[in-house]
Amino acid sequence: MRAVLVHDLDRATRAALLMRPQTRVAQLLGLIEAAHAADKLRKATGRRHPRWGDGTLAAACAHLPLAPCPRRHDAEACAALAAVLAALALWRAERGQERRGQGGRGQGAQVSPQDRLVPAPRLH
Repeated sequence: MRAVLVHDLDRATRAALLMRPQTRVAQLLGLIEAAHAADKLRKATGRRHPRWGDGTLAAACAHLPLAPCPRRHDAEACAALAAVLAALALWRAERGQERRGQGGRGQGAQVSPQDRLVPAPRLH
């Protein structure tokens, strides 16, 4: 996947706002995987993936419905951004395990969407 910029975080957060909070991280992991696959295709062929774009997270969000840009970052918008960041951190950690040969997803270990879910932050 290409470098994640502020625009990517904005688009992914707006997509996450329309996802059920219980499944956000799992859905975002799928979106990140799609962006990564699109980037691999772009590198191999020089062409964009027809659905997932050019390998950026923002391009992978292009086919998804997006919530309007929040006028202020209320608790729900902050939770959606936190889910995006958690999914990115988890994806990068899993990829690091693959590269080090520690049994990441590419080494035969199966990670279910339930295993990927992180507890939602407590909102007081």
